Amino acid sequence: MLRWLFLVFDAPITLREVGAFRGAVAKLVGWEHTLFHQHEVREHRYPLIQYKRRAGKAGILFLGDAVDEANRLFEDEPTIEITLHDAPLTLRIHRLDLKECHLRWGEAGKRYTYFLRDWLPFAQEENLEAYEALPNLREKLAFLERILAGHIISFAKGVDWQINEGRQERFSVQIQDFTALGKHVYKLMPFSAFDVQFSTELYLPPFIGLGKAVTHGFGVLHPPKKKREKSE
Repeated sequence: MLRWLFLVFDAPITLREVGAFRGAVAKLVGWEHTLFHQHEVREHRYPLIQYKRRAGKAGILFLGDAVDEANRLFEDEPTIEITLHDAPLTLRIHRLDLKECHLRWGEAGKRYTYFLRDWLPFAQEENLEAYEALPNLREKLAFLERILAGHIISFAKGVDWQINEGRQERFSVQIQDFTALGKHVYKLMPFSAFDVQFSTELYLPPFIGLGKAVTHGFGVLHPPKKKREKSE
């Protein structure tokens, strides 16, 4: 079981503002609490606190042991006071979802379908060059599927889920549809972004981040119907 807490606030936010929102929250709770920002973490690890947009509003997702860290946001008041773009901003909880997610394989070959939005698959420029050099769509899809499988494995390691424990077969990822979105800017650098619909044998919790820059609102996992909801 994975503890899962999603706080959505009443403040509208754009994708480009998620990074500033992350910094404002980290400053509020104190830079010594590295789960909120990971700036001083020497080795890469999957972030257990992620900053999101949900229905166009600012949100924070807490996973596993990080759920307990949500208490640092609130002292004796039901609101949060932050500074965003040099202006004070009061955040009130618009929605709170708390549950335990059973990380599992689908029974009897069942596959789950997901929609991954604003996914940044290429952490390095050479990966993008390798992708663009592939001669046809089939090979490009297979390349993206391998990368996405690796991102799922990174999530599983980050939450201590042994995906293949007691199993001989490996899980698979099948991309059913994808759209190249052009470039998204992250830390002043352009990265190729995609919207992807895919299936796998694994049950994955909603709204987790996969890929690069998940703490900044990129690579958010949705049900397929969310593709048509432009406000997300």
